[in-house]
Amino acid sequence: LLGDTMTLPYNPDGSPRPDSALVTTCPCIIDDTAHISVGAYIGPGVRIGAGARIFGGWISEHVVIEDECTIENSYIGPRVIIRSHATITDSYIGARSHILNWVTIQHEHLGQRVSIAPHTHIRKYIRIGDRTIIYAHVVIGQGTRIGSHVTICTGSHIHADYLGDWTYIGPGAYLEERVRTGIRSQIGGNVRVPAGHRIPIGYRYQG
Repeated sequence: LLGDTMTLPYNPDGSPRPDSALVTTCPCIIDDTAHISVGAYIGPGVRIGAGARIFGGWISEHVVIEDECTIENSYIGPRVIIRSHATITDSYIGARSHILNWVTIQHEHLGQRVSIAPHTHIRKYIRIGDRTIIYAHVVIGQGTRIGSHVTICTGSHIHADYLGDWTYIGPGAYLEERVRTGIRSQIGGNVRVPAGHRIPIGYRYQG
């Protein structure tokens, strides 16, 4: 996955890598085939895998970016782990978050310790609070706001306006536009919540 030597000063196409990637105190380990634009900041102790591409932005200390990831104009917080083939564009990723394989994130703001499972697609202008867990094959539509400690199970489609803190979304649920859930509410598996519906605080919705 990741090389055993420190980074070379040049990208595979001969263009220079940023000076921040070449520090010798707590050095980075960057695969020779990774491409890092000169405008990017790379913090100490970062590990970047084969074929990864980083264009601008800020990669904080001790971040792990695996093979074939693309990160463009984004802030990646300390000790974030980004698994292979993830794509992150124009986004903020909070500290110690974990982004798994084949996740697509565009124009988002993620809090700290957010976990996103493989093959999840998060569309534009979404905010996700701290310690939220999103399982595999989830689609989150544009503009959704998600609170802290929320759990969204496998295969759900979320087009809601807002999910309150500690909300639980069961597997295969479908939340239509303008849905809002209260704190600690629960949506059952394979349930469809109609557009504009309001789920009260602590309520368990079964359709």
